[in-house]
Amino acid sequence: MYIREYDIIVDLGCGTGYLADQLSQSVKHKRIVGVDDRSATPLPSVQYLVQDLSQSWDSLSPVLKALESKVSLIVSNFAIQFISDKNRLMHVVSKLLAKNGEFVANYNRAPDVMSLLTSEQIKQYNIQLQTKSELQQLDEIQTACSGNGLNVTKVDVSLLKSRVNEYSIKGRLKSMAIL
Repeated sequence: MYIREYDIIVDLGCGTGYLADQLSQSVKHKRIVGVDDRSATPLPSVQYLVQDLSQSWDSLSPVLKALESKVSLIVSNFAIQFISDKNRLMHVVSKLLAKNGEFVANYNRAPDVMSLLTSEQIKQYNIQLQTKSELQQLDEIQTACSGNGLNVTKVDVSLLKSRVNEYSIKGRLKSMAIL
């Protein structure tokens, strides 16, 4: 059985750093970098960067930009749905990934609340909320990927008990699969 060794692993939206720490213990690697917009409790096996991922590439920290085209694995566990500009985020992912790099992510979609209401309810309560359908949200992430040279190779959509769909995204070679 072939076990791949990753040169650099980046955990986008690492939060507490739990996933990055688990990866450091279970995946062969040379370096792991956790990136989040707030600091995490430091773990000796992970380098942490405080960085707002909604920023453009040119606005990112020099430390993160130094990883351009060097990252062999990018992971994100339920964080990318919080970045409103998916195109900008996928541009950053594309810039970070090395040739043959992979991007794997779990992605929750927001429920389409408006689809649950009748037109009478919307009118009666003067509701002006706009939500995207499941297909619109999936299309948004796929379009952002393809627009930045990431090929979506697999999509897996599962309905969780909370009625919120979860998307897992996996990419290779400047490509992307939504599992």
